[in-house]
Amino acid sequence: MQPYRQLLKEDSRTIAWVVVYAPTGIGAEILGALTAARRFEVVRTVLEFDPFAREDEDELFDGVDVITGILESLTPEIGRAVVHHLALTAPALAHKVRSRMVVFEDLCKLADQDVQALLKNTDRSQWAVALLTASEELKNRIFTNMSSRSEKMLKEEMVYMGKMDVAEIEKVQRDIAYILRRLKTAGEITTDST
Repeated sequence: MQPYRQLLKEDSRTIAWVVVYAPTGIGAEILGALTAARRFEVVRTVLEFDPFAREDEDELFDGVDVITGILESLTPEIGRAVVHHLALTAPALAHKVRSRMVVFEDLCKLADQDVQALLKNTDRSQWAVALLTASEELKNRIFTNMSSRSEKMLKEEMVYMGKMDVAEIEKVQRDIAYILRRLKTAGEITTDST
């Protein structure tokens, strides 16, 4: 039994407060367990929170930061559905969320030096998995920013991978997108990928 099962019976504002203060992964699990209608209510509530500080942290967070991180942790289908719903009901909030989100296919929009910085901060084994379902454009973007030797090794690793569960591949893609977001926040990547 999920430890937050009782929480799902609470009102949307209570769930929103828990999501705000929970680690991103737990917040994503909670939102993922809600019905679509309840999920939209909770997301909208979180997005409307005033900036706040989490316990033992000096920096201020806002609802957009929280929801962006959570949506990047959820399946792409849920993330797209939430953003689409926001676009229909609260276009300004949808724009704020979209402008901060980083998704795997956004890597196509990075400058060469930023792709190279991302490659330095990730493992080849991650790319071998992540590129299995990537577009040809994205694969070429990654391959052209590697040495010939690294490219050859990565392609060989991809061949030997065999079939993998799509959920596993998407998780690795989200991990890489998270690293990209972290590097952007730290100023190590300068290109706007959105």
